[in-house]
Amino acid sequence: MRIAELRARERYDDILLRTLSQQLSVWHGEPFSVANRGHGQAWLEHRIFSAYVTAEATREVRRFLADQVRHTSNRLRRLPQFIIGTAAATRLGIRAASSSKLFVSPHIPNANHLAILPGNRRIRFFDLAKQCSRVVMKDGFSSDAIDAELRVRGSGHNGPFPPILDMDQAAGWFTEPLVSGRVLARIPSRTAARSYRDLALRQLTAWAAPGRLFWSYEQWWAENTVAKALLGESMDAVNALIGHEPKVEVQPSHGDFQPGNILVQPSESRVWLLDWEFYGIRSTHYDGLVLLTGLRWPGQAAASIEDALLGRLLVPSLQSLSLQQRKRAVVMALIEDITLRLRGWDGTLEGASPPEIPYLIALIRSVIERGQT
Repeated sequence: MRIAELRARERYDDILLRTLSQQLSVWHGEPFSVANRGHGQAWLEHRIFSAYVTAEATREVRRFLADQVRHTSNRLRRLPQFIIGTAAATRLGIRAASSSKLFVSPHIPNANHLAILPGNRRIRFFDLAKQCSRVVMKDGFSSDAIDAELRVRGSGHNGPFPPILDMDQAAGWFTEPLVSGRVLARIPSRTAARSYRDLALRQLTAWAAPGRLFWSYEQWWAENTVAKALLGESMDAVNALIGHEPKVEVQPSHGDFQPGNILVQPSESRVWLLDWEFYGIRSTHYDGLVLLTGLRWPGQAAASIEDALLGRLLVPSLQSLSLQQRKRAVVMALIEDITLRLRGWDGTLEGASPPEIPYLIALIRSVIERGQT
């Protein structure tokens, strides 16, 4: 999520200053103060990279930031995006595309090796010298995001994800290694990207399979109560579609299974699944539908969902189902997505709500009405 989007949905600058002051004090064992004016170590807010760096950022830091932007699977955008990303990461580009936004006192040691990237509920400190990332909770946000990561990736847990190196659950932080590679959304070859996408889905499915179980229909609704109130007059039709089967098969779920959270290592033909902050128990179809229909962007997902219902888009978990069963699976996944977004919307401006909700409700109604006369 870009800084401009964060400012539109929450009291971003206040949250950022509080979080950095608190977490830097914990990290370095002495009081730190972070302000947006005054004196101290100056950090630049880079408009293109949505990141904070010092003017003396090392070549490794600048290359790391450039790689977040300059690679794309879109052929028409490859050259201009590469040029923009490369230019923005030069020393001149850093100064030209940035403004002084943070003043830190005392100075952070080895700050020229660091990049700070704010996110939805967390902030990351990338240390390119030590090749690790320190992930911290934003002040005022639920600890669920850190708790979920530790449940999945903590000591003794193995799976298709990087390990957690160190942590303090009470203080709201953990560290993880920087794994070399490129996220799936930045793989230029569409054929290769599809292959890695399918590999990631197979790995997630295999990891989740031992945790599969059946919930009663009532138990499933109990986990999705927050979505019920938003369905309004559609509730009767929803229950008529999904309520005729008494059991719901569920499994451990990534929750944000999209190309930006799949890290590819082409030299090793390996993929890693990143960012488990939305981990939970959901229907067995949820993660596959999120990845393959582009459900992270529901305003653009209608055609892909229609293709999934008709079998034109291969969603492995749907292939053996009838059309009615596919409709049930899709509607349940859409309801689960409403629940996920509402629960992840803490710390935001009062009265604000996830902008994707109207699109998800419209998709639910569209699926229900499909085939009705």
